[in-house]
Amino acid sequence: MKRKLILVIVLLCVSSLMASMAYNTATVTNAAELKITNTNTALLALVPLGGIGNLDQTAYLDGGDLVFEFGRGNNPWFGGDQNYGLQRNSVYEWFNGGASNTGMFAIQNRSAEHIRLSIKVTGVPAGVTIETNQSMGDGGNGWQNATGSFVVLPRTLTSGSTCDIGVRITVGDTAVNGLSNMEVVIKAEAIA
Repeated sequence: MKRKLILVIVLLCVSSLMASMAYNTATVTNAAELKITNTNTALLALVPLGGIGNLDQTAYLDGGDLVFEFGRGNNPWFGGDQNYGLQRNSVYEWFNGGASNTGMFAIQNRSAEHIRLSIKVTGVPAGVTIETNQSMGDGGNGWQNATGSFVVLPRTLTSGSTCDIGVRITVGDTAVNGLSNMEVVIKAEAIA
């Protein structure tokens, strides 16, 4: 009887050990699909806006990707289409404040989700501040500093909707002349 009990205990221990050793890792392969596309046709699409303030194409598409050239002009009297630059002690604004196409570019939510948007601009030179203003068919929500760190835009973007983004650049007297390579980063977070 004692021998049977010990045998049962040993078998239980061995089976527990074997169950825990069933696998430490597993690799499961499933079919998946990923489509890489241009900025203006993506799930979260960014498109330039035309009209007043954008006739010089400060925001434009290059091969389907949105490009910003702050300081760009297209006046044939002064050399034509080129990036002239922005001078110190100045403020430039690409925001009309009207009911439609008010900003420099638009963000389109092509997903089924409602999203919260955040924006930041990195690589901004010292002495320069970049602010954004979100418009959804009205005069906007006021300017928010997007220089270097994410700022959450005040309105959520429902499925299938679009918002315009205005940009204001303040160039202080300490800014140094030269071309700066910056990045405009848009972050979308699905919300309930």
